[in-house]
Amino acid sequence: MSEITNFFRHYFLSRTEVEYAMPLGDLSLHAGLRYEHVWSDYYSFGEWQEEPSRKYSNWFPAISLSWNKNKWSATLACTNKTKRPNYSSLRNEVQYDNRYLYEGGNPYLRPCVISNIDLNVVYKWLSLNAGYNYIDKPIIWTSTLYHGKDIIFQRSLNFSNDQDLYASLVAEPRFGWYNPMFEIDYSQTFLSTAGFDIEGIASKPSFRLRCNNRFDISKTIKAYLNMKYRTCVHDGLQYTKPYSQMDIRLSKTFCKEAWQISLFANDLFRQSKERWTTYGSRTSITKNCYEYYRCVGLVVRYRFNTANSKYKGIGAGNAEKNRL
Repeated sequence: MSEITNFFRHYFLSRTEVEYAMPLGDLSLHAGLRYEHVWSDYYSFGEWQEEPSRKYSNWFPAISLSWNKNKWSATLACTNKTKRPNYSSLRNEVQYDNRYLYEGGNPYLRPCVISNIDLNVVYKWLSLNAGYNYIDKPIIWTSTLYHGKDIIFQRSLNFSNDQDLYASLVAEPRFGWYNPMFEIDYSQTFLSTAGFDIEGIASKPSFRLRCNNRFDISKTIKAYLNMKYRTCVHDGLQYTKPYSQMDIRLSKTFCKEAWQISLFANDLFRQSKERWTTYGSRTSITKNCYEYYRCVGLVVRYRFNTANSKYKGIGAGNAEKNRL
């Protein structure tokens, strides 16, 4: 079953950027300003529609202050940017998934504006990153009832605002043949659901622990033991239960690293389960299953270009390609 409207959208974007950099001894100042003018015309059955058609003219400033001295470095940055909905989210149709679940697009979606403050500090092999996001009109995948029936309808909607706190501490010491990496991450979201009849969400902190270990047995033989654990996560409208995973890998290279053979085993203790609940307007969807990450495998690779000299570009159009 599908309800489809014959529609198409014309989309235009013009952009101007200005940047300035100034050294100040151990400090350096970078500032930038970007202007974007975006307009899109929405047509349904050949007729122009005023409400889903959009015009935006926005200024996006950015400023950063960097400091480097001896083995220390620090950067404090403030940025303002926009995130536009992907094109599939703007489609005007209803897709049948099963008798209890439909999904669709929303041509009335607006882009969200993200204001960010980010601090990054590095000392030798220790690094700290912390920041704050304020998101105006965040785009959230939301469940509602379909025309008041016992059918869940999922689509993206704009909420009032969302605030995110995050921090990460990473240690990467070197002990000869042993190279560990320890990481602890903190995150917490504060989503405003004003105007939506949604219950069950909470703004609680979540943590992720990661420990990757590399053992250099010889110049061509390496062993890896990777472990990770995450506490329960309250992310927007979704609550995810804790999970953990342990992987091991042994690799051997030949012919000046052109050939590589790896033997691996993932999720040794079968703990990487997918368990979550998504809350919506008088609805909730729960999933509790194991996705069969546990596996053993052998991988053989050959590198045609061991010098890594291929030009990869600067990614100027990545943002628009990702919207597709």
